[in-house]
Amino acid sequence: MIAKIVLEMVYKRRIDWGHGKGCPIKRFVVEGKDNLAITPYDDRTDAFTGFDFNEDCKVIGEVEMSDELVEEALSFIRTKADAKARFNSFKGSFEALLG
Repeated sequence: MIAKIVLEMVYKRRIDWGHGKGCPIKRFVVEGKDNLAITPYDDRTDAFTGFDFNEDCKVIGEVEMSDELVEEALSFIRTKADAKARFNSFKGSFEALLG
């Protein structure tokens, strides 16, 4: 599967954006899978769908990505969504503890 390599300027805080102090990162974007974005950074890798190409990003290359890696990223996204929904189901319990 073809993945575009995208260089994007990201901002950790609004003040960084206001002062033009962004941080360039590289992402893989697989357009054929709902704009799947895979971002390896620091000591982890994140993935999400619905990546939006905007003025802060530039396509700098393309690579062939195995179907296995793409499916692992999509599985991670599904697992993350399921875990979030399960954790959110405990909201009432947490609120009760707060009184």
